[in-house]
Amino acid sequence: MNDWNLQDRLAPVGQHYDLPMVSVKEAVVEQFRWTADQGKVISKKQFFYDIYHPANAGHGGFWETDTDLHTANMDDHTYGTPQFPNNWMHTAESGADRFKMTD
Repeated sequence: MNDWNLQDRLAPVGQHYDLPMVSVKEAVVEQFRWTADQGKVISKKQFFYDIYHPANAGHGGFWETDTDLHTANMDDHTYGTPQFPNNWMHTAESGADRFKMTD
C-alpha cells in the first residue's frame, strides 16, 4: 500500500530489448488522491487488496478465461502444455469496459 512496485527495477530490461511497456503504477497511483468527480476509478485499498496484485475490481471487465493458449511440449510429453492457463480476457459479454493505452 506504499505505491511501490518493481517498475524501476524491471523497466531497464524492457528498454534494453525495446519492449512495449505499460506502467500500472503511473496509470493508477495518481488517481488514488482524486474524488469520484475528479475521475477516481479504484481506491488504493481495492487495488492493493493482497499487497501484490490488483483485486478483481482492478481488472475492469476482463472476467473470462482465454482457452486459446500458447502451448509447449514439456519433459517427455508429446502433447502441448498450456503456458498461461489461468489467464483472463475480455469478451463482448463482459460489458463495455476496455483495455486502453495512451502515450
